[in-house]
This record gives sequence, C-alpha cells and structure tokens, in this order.
Amino acid sequence: MISFNALKINIISDICNFYFRNLGYILSDIDYQHNTVPVLWKNGIGQRLTDGSVSAKAFSVFVSDKDVYVAGGKMDTQKNLIATLWKNDIAQNLTDENNTALAFSVFVSGDDVYVSGYVINAEDKMVAVLWKNGIIQRLSDGKNDAVALSVFVK
Repeated sequence: MISFNALKINIISDICNFYFRNLGYILSDIDYQHNTVPVLWKNGIGQRLTDGSVSAKAFSVFVSDKDVYVAGGKMDTQKNLIATLWKNDIAQNLTDENNTALAFSVFVSGDDVYVSGYVINAEDKMVAVLWKNGIIQRLSDGKNDAVALSVFVK
C-alpha cells in the first residue's frame, strides 16, 4: 500500500490519465524500476496492480457491490501485450502471449462481466472485441483497424 503522503515515486502520468468511478476510485500510473505500474487509489490510499517487474496500464475501474474491477493490459516477460482484467487486485489474462491485445473498459451487470478492447490479428490489424465473462467475441471483421473503447450494458 502507498499513500499520497508517503508516495516517494515519480508519478509519470498526468492527472487526466485516470478514470473516476463510484466511491472515489482513481486510476493512475507510477514509474517503478523503468516500468509503468498502474495504481488503484481509494480515499487517498494507492494499491499497485502489479509488482513492477513488467510494464502495465489500467484504463477503467468499475465497482460492483464489494468487488472492484479494473481493465487494462500488461506486458509478459517477452514484451507481448496481454489484455488483463483485475478483480480485487487479482489479475486475469484475457488473452495469451500469442495475441497482442488491450482492454479499455469494464462493466458489470448482475453476474456478468463485460470488457471491451482490441486484439491484433494475423494481418496486423486491430480487431474490436468484447469479452463476456472471459469469452471473446469479435466486433469487427479485421480488415481495418477498430477498437472498442467503452462498454455499457442496460
């Protein structure tokens, strides 16, 4: 845990790089040993989402009951970008090292968790995707770059 008062690490992202959601949650990044580390803040207390051994980025936070979900991505040790969903600080890879991907938004409705983002196809095009409970659905045909930046379920 880190706090605003005890933060001795250089924060590299500007204040616009976070996203507000219920209960005063904020996302930001810190620079830690030459890697970007996403930090989830609540009431002035920050919790790193990774250990800093690889770079990662978080874009969206959603609170459902007592569960906190964060969408983003992290590099694996071979520098492949993997779409990632954190639930209560526990990372779940949405893709593997064979698919460069990134998650931008998360929304929870009942027992269903929706995450939007993109994967890179064999033609090196971004394909807009939606994961529902970890199962991927392609939203575009992959002929042109497309990204799903946000998800909302009514």
